[in-house]
Amino acid sequence: MQILKADTQVKVLVGPFVDTADGVTPETGVTLGSADQAEILKHDAASVTDISGNTWAAMTGCDGWYNLTLTAGNVDTEGMLTVVIQDSSVCLPVFARFMVVSANVYDSLYAAAATDYLQVDAVQISGDATAADNAELDYDGTGYAKDNSSVGSVSGAVGSVTGAVGDLTAASHIWHVAKTGNDSNGGHRFNDAKLTVSAAVTAAASGDTINIWPGDYAESVDASDKALNIIGAQREKVRIVPASGSFSFRVGSGSYCANLSVIGPATVGISISSTQTDITLENCYGYGPTDGLYISALSGTHYNIRLIDCTFESPWDGANMGAVEGVFVERCTFQTSGGANSSHALQQPGTGIYKNCIFWSKSSTESDAELGGLRLCDSIIGRVIFDSCYIYTEATATRTGKVYGVRVDSATVAAILSNCNIITIGSGADGGPLDLYQANGELIERGCRYSTTAGTITHIGSGWADAGGSDLDAIKTKTDNLPEAKTG
Repeated sequence: MQILKADTQVKVLVGPFVDTADGVTPETGVTLGSADQAEILKHDAASVTDISGNTWAAMTGCDGWYNLTLTAGNVDTEGMLTVVIQDSSVCLPVFARFMVVSANVYDSLYAAAATDYLQVDAVQISGDATAADNAELDYDGTGYAKDNSSVGSVSGAVGSVTGAVGDLTAASHIWHVAKTGNDSNGGHRFNDAKLTVSAAVTAAASGDTINIWPGDYAESVDASDKALNIIGAQREKVRIVPASGSFSFRVGSGSYCANLSVIGPATVGISISSTQTDITLENCYGYGPTDGLYISALSGTHYNIRLIDCTFESPWDGANMGAVEGVFVERCTFQTSGGANSSHALQQPGTGIYKNCIFWSKSSTESDAELGGLRLCDSIIGRVIFDSCYIYTEATATRTGKVYGVRVDSATVAAILSNCNIITIGSGADGGPLDLYQANGELIERGCRYSTTAGTITHIGSGWADAGGSDLDAIKTKTDNLPEAKTG
């Protein structure tokens, strides 16, 4: 709907006019005719106003449309204005609606910048002259007066407010890191960001949030002494890539890290020490020459580690969880490219649950070292559950070491495999989708699917066989529902 300026002559467009016979053909010869054929209805008016004498002209090159000139008297009433043109002998009726607004409202919307402004009455806003007077910088009790609000007085007041805002900003708990920043900056806004993550970590206190903007940050970050929320703008675009150093990224107790990648030349990508608990990593990527993620856990300590939508990768172990107690992992990928050493997608998973995860081990390196998906080893107190996971291990024919999907490698292991897909490809010694290596470990299998090129789904090693002799029934006193098996 077009807005019109009150009491101001204006030209408006009216149409389309079409023939009464077919309702389609544009009419190019419409005139305003008599008073009952050309009228306007003003807002809240009791009768129509004749406009048959107004200026009226057909639009060139746009058949059926006409320019109508409304006089200042036609638009002297604010509110809805309706134009009606009707001549049943020539065309179908046409009406057009417009909104008439006061001049200062119109100019505040459409006039050039600084030309006019909407008038505001402070008394009308508050309904009280004294309250309006309070809007003055120099209160005198006589009602609002513009002269009592000098620019000089405003400048002094703003200077005082700026000081207070500066103190408040310094107490902010939000920090920013950007490639356009400087470590001497305050760090509380994007345009005043720190340049390095380490500088923000040093300045922050436990409970603070550090927002990292896209870029490669060539530094090692030690945040192990604080509980921080460290959040990248996007995992693929926020990368911590130290050129050297003994560590890449250390996380502290109570921390939450999300949407960032750590690619380290040090042995480990992301590391959590034995004194850190209650940590969540979400949508993170960790890579290191030996471990993408490494946790140095202490037996008997509940750590409460949560990993969600993360990827950990290494040519050695995708992740080594250090037999951590209390872990929840969902929709994560653990991956190894299998170098010359013994390599695993995941080693020492700890106790807890891994749900909807991928364990991917694939190597084209010639080696006599083992290659595995899951290695369940070392002391584990409690049970570890793998639910709806995909475990894939593939080695070239020249890799002569053991190739397996899941290996029980400790007498203290207690594990459940539920609805998992376990696949092994390779001709290394022994191995297979399930490798029961050590005596007295416990394994419960429910609804899993297996595939192997070695021909045997379950291999029972000498340690396990010694515990139960060659009698598979005796061996199964420590296992449950195993698929096809052989001892050796």
